[in-house]
Amino acid sequence: MLGHFLLLLEKLSPLFLFLVAGFIAARFLKVTRESIAKLLIYVISPIVFFETLIRSPFNPKLIVLPFFYASICSILGIATYKLSKKFFRSPMRNLFSYAAGSANTGYFGIPATAILLGEERISTAIFIIIGYNLYEYTTGFYLAARGSFDTRESLKKIASLPSLWTFLFSLVVSAMGFHHIPPSIEPILTSFRGAYSCLGLMMIGLGLGSIRTLRLHYKFISCTLLIKLLAFPALVVSVIFLDHATIQFLDYSLVEILLLMSLVPLAANGVSIATELKLPTDEMAFTITLSTAIALLWIPLSWATWVPWVLNSVR
Repeated sequence: MLGHFLLLLEKLSPLFLFLVAGFIAARFLKVTRESIAKLLIYVISPIVFFETLIRSPFNPKLIVLPFFYASICSILGIATYKLSKKFFRSPMRNLFSYAAGSANTGYFGIPATAILLGEERISTAIFIIIGYNLYEYTTGFYLAARGSFDTRESLKKIASLPSLWTFLFSLVVSAMGFHHIPPSIEPILTSFRGAYSCLGLMMIGLGLGSIRTLRLHYKFISCTLLIKLLAFPALVVSVIFLDHATIQFLDYSLVEILLLMSLVPLAANGVSIATELKLPTDEMAFTITLSTAIALLWIPLSWATWVPWVLNSVR
């Protein structure tokens, strides 16, 4: 476990530098979040999303995986929204339900996959990332949007998201067998990937930098962390056992990846979503940072204790 922890810390700790940069930019340079959030959601994310899908080999079984993972996230998000009525009021209830299904499958999940499962498994893990993005820009975005808008306006905002249409278009293009990216635009796409990671993580720092007091919503923070650390993995394990007892769609390799992705922290994009939808960002930024720090220990601990039991049970 110590070896896994040190490897995760070595690979992921540099990402915290982007948080520091964002914090400094907000606190001392007065950089605002709104414009960067729009860039991430409406320009950068769709391009990175499209490139990721195009590069992924078309496999009928793996194509089902994004919808499968998006369904898991949606179930948890909707259930949390229904059950939290007595504990939270809008917009905190909406932010809470969005966060319940969120997962940092990209910035955190990819390095964790490489460390724990090997570089060759990243190509499969990509489909989980696509699944989370699908949740984020459909069910997740709707749950969050309802904190500031009515049903009609929330659906209109989802329909205006380029990433949703990019996903559908990419599926068609990928199914037609087009997976080649022209060499002339490779450097451009690499720049967009870098901007996506850099700005996405800086958004958390910008959120932290805007906090002027410590009067945070501690009930939101604690409940969100409990959902992320316990409920999300429990739901994934339940789905794995249900699948094993019925259709057996998930093979051992997919079970490993699903378990790992259930343990990653909250999505860094949460601050961008909250900013765009005019939801509270202080709590979101603080909770994302805290969940990321906890995940550095939680993942190796889980991988050394209960995860082997689940894997042996479905082998």
